[in-house]
Amino acid sequence: MKQPQPSNNHGQPPRQYRRTYQSQLRQLNHARLRWYLPDWYTAAVTEIHAHELTEQGIQAVMVDLDDTLLGRHEATLQIEVIRWVASLRAAGLKVLILSNGTPQRVKAAKARLGIDGFALVGKPWRVAYQRGLRQLSSTPRTTVMIGDQLFTDILGANLMKINSILVRPLSKGSWHTQLLRHIEKLVLQW
Repeated sequence: MKQPQPSNNHGQPPRQYRRTYQSQLRQLNHARLRWYLPDWYTAAVTEIHAHELTEQGIQAVMVDLDDTLLGRHEATLQIEVIRWVASLRAAGLKVLILSNGTPQRVKAAKARLGIDGFALVGKPWRVAYQRGLRQLSSTPRTTVMIGDQLFTDILGANLMKINSILVRPLSKGSWHTQLLRHIEKLVLQW
């Protein structure tokens, strides 16, 4: 049996192996990207219904604040968001704000929604999600993380094997968030 000849195509495999090589590379990239992909996607939190979550075995909800529940430059929660959180609680779901945002914003939202929450938690690090799970007395399998960013909310949830829902952001965000959103678009199109 002949050994494949080395390629003279600047490190490319021989032509007859390129398709397999490209296929394997694509599979590897998909495997890497899966950490950034949500289980579900929806336009807004208000489109997520409590009965849909409970049908999936969800008992607890961790939700991001900035650009998920409240626009970056907004100070007041929309009435629809307040009603949405109330509907989750009425259905028996435990709800917690898990945010990288400032303590002042999280404190105000907690008071208005009547739920607990943590500010400056350090998403996507595991310790942030472990803290949320402890507070909710929940497990990854029975919890969902809802947020607007792949590289914090969704990545962290996926690393912890927590269900994840990506929502469309409520505002453009800061300059670094805008940069990340361009990269997120590429990931979602892959």
